[in-house]
Amino acid sequence: MTVTQVREMIEKDSSVVLLDVRTPIEWRNESGHLKDAILIPVQELEARVKELAPYKHKTIIAYCRSGNRSGTATKFLDAQGFNVFNMEGGMIQWNTEKFPVVKEKPE
Repeated sequence: MTVTQVREMIEKDSSVVLLDVRTPIEWRNESGHLKDAILIPVQELEARVKELAPYKHKTIIAYCRSGNRSGTATKFLDAQGFNVFNMEGGMIQWNTEKFPVVKEKPE
């Protein structure tokens, strides 16, 4: 899905689950993250997939920095029976479009 399609979907459907598969450092960096997203780094996804069980019957949109890692996560989750889509272009494209992000407050 393009970032524009993702933005339209989350504006229309509050039940969509956003899954950020970047690292915690990337989550907190200047690119920000999407509001209400769940952070599970792609390298931990297989071990932590049970955390997504409550969302098995919802639409999940996976994203990362550019769309590569979220593509891997999408393939894995799809094979587990999830209804999941990859946000093409990731946070790079999201920020290029100047769509809203959440930025962590510095500690």
